[in-house]
Amino acid sequence: MKKRAFSVFLSLTIVFCAISAYLTQAAAEQFLGSGAWHVDDEGALVQEDGYYVYTIKPGDIEDGVATIRFDPIASPNVLIEDNYHPGSNTGVKVKLVNESGQKLVWESGGYDFTTVNTYQVGGPIPLDISQYTGFVSVDYGTEEHPYEIQYGTAYQTIPNSFDVLGFDDQYIRFAVAAVRTSNKPLARLFGKEDPYDVTLTEAVQVDSRVKEALSFRDADGHERAVSADADRTYADYLKLYYNVDSLEDLTNRQKLEVLGGEMEFKSFSEDPSERFDPNTTDPMFDQFKLYGIIKPNNHYQMLETDPELLAMGYHYLYSNCMRFTFDAETSPIDGVKDSANGMSIADFMEKDSGSAATQSAENVFGGTVLNENDVLTLEHLAFAYQAPNAFNWMPHCIDFNFALKFDVDDGDASSDPGSSSEDSSHGGGGGGGGGGGDDRPDPTPSEDPSSNPPTVPETPSEGGGSAGGGTDTSGTTTVPPEGNDESGASTGGYSGGNINEDSDGRSGKPKTGDHTLALLAVSATLAVGSGALCIFFRGKKDEQDDVQEER
Repeated sequence: MKKRAFSVFLSLTIVFCAISAYLTQAAAEQFLGSGAWHVDDEGALVQEDGYYVYTIKPGDIEDGVATIRFDPIASPNVLIEDNYHPGSNTGVKVKLVNESGQKLVWESGGYDFTTVNTYQVGGPIPLDISQYTGFVSVDYGTEEHPYEIQYGTAYQTIPNSFDVLGFDDQYIRFAVAAVRTSNKPLARLFGKEDPYDVTLTEAVQVDSRVKEALSFRDADGHERAVSADADRTYADYLKLYYNVDSLEDLTNRQKLEVLGGEMEFKSFSEDPSERFDPNTTDPMFDQFKLYGIIKPNNHYQMLETDPELLAMGYHYLYSNCMRFTFDAETSPIDGVKDSANGMSIADFMEKDSGSAATQSAENVFGGTVLNENDVLTLEHLAFAYQAPNAFNWMPHCIDFNFALKFDVDDGDASSDPGSSSEDSSHGGGGGGGGGGGDDRPDPTPSEDPSSNPPTVPETPSEGGGSAGGGTDTSGTTTVPPEGNDESGASTGGYSGGNINEDSDGRSGKPKTGDHTLALLAVSATLAVGSGALCIFFRGKKDEQDDVQEER
């Protein structure tokens, strides 16, 4: 009988230990896992009552800071949507639910912006003509109106970047690089006044032409004559044309003139019957064979290859063309004006205490405290895009990412949900710095090859965008596939960051294992109790055996 009892308790011990191990794993998954944006069963980002929802978990906390990355929100499918043409803004609504088990406090400067998200930095690609593999043709259009576009060798590498560093110390990616435009300075380099008249044959000779002795009319209408210079570059010629020492010294109007010319060369040569032959061996066309695009109707495009002009254009793209706000109600942005008015992605990266970007963030997040189960809502998060033709050669030259950061308040590790603050708007401060100033991860996603887009477009620059769905992982010059219009949800409601608590202290999808800790405690108690009983009865059995031996 006693042996049977011992066996029963031994079995119970094993069972309860197994339950304890299972619940321990469940607890680790629930209480130690990283947070995530709410998605559907197929992993696509979804909206809940018009909001994109992120649940903050303990795994988001590192070195006392909780980081919420906005990778899928700052993507062509959601925040960027169809902003491939000037004048449009996209607004979304976001909820952040604190289930980290910690009290979180936003401190000034508690966000980071970076230029990299969908289009990863690769290479750089040190291409020369020996690597030429021909053009790749891609079919577009409809069955009734099909057409094809051909892409040079440089586009056939994943990911692809120039060997040129931008203002963010990242190699400039093809997907956000300027094309060489047919502008007024380039036209005058060849003795023409109308940029429309510049041919591809002339455009590919720019780098050699600027080294010759030149006579041209500059931006002020003065006739200039300079001697030959074997070291002179296209950027050097532009500086002569505008009488500046650096391309960064150009005014915004002058930068627009350089970057806002014709984005296509409308003919191959002065003879309208001539067309480019991809099999040509003429070295004059080497750069075009690598970086060129052949379009219908004898039209041509090619990426800019002058390093200084690439860097100037890249900085202009992020410091003026891409505009962002955490609250479009209190800090509006304009997708039509030529200036970002201090609300560009670069402004958020620079963290200048006097900038409009920094002040707008202070107004939204300043004083924000998230107790356990509190919900922070961003009702009017928005993005706008206004770019010159150099960046409209593909559906969109847009890529960026950002993350919010909250400090853990160690003085009050977790708070009673019943003591949460009432609904209120909060301000906030600081600009983001591309990658931040510490060792914590920046918002740039990992360079998983599966997340890198293919290299040739699936839709030409005339195409539109889409909304809804998950993070875009389409081509380097690709328009995201058409989807629903969830991301264009209404942005009505309170301005700024709004903290509230749901009636049941939860938000978003139902969670499993809400009583994990209690069950874990019960399981551990039962396991310990079972073990103690086993030891007790085992000791009784040993005493009886000793008595029998003495007899």
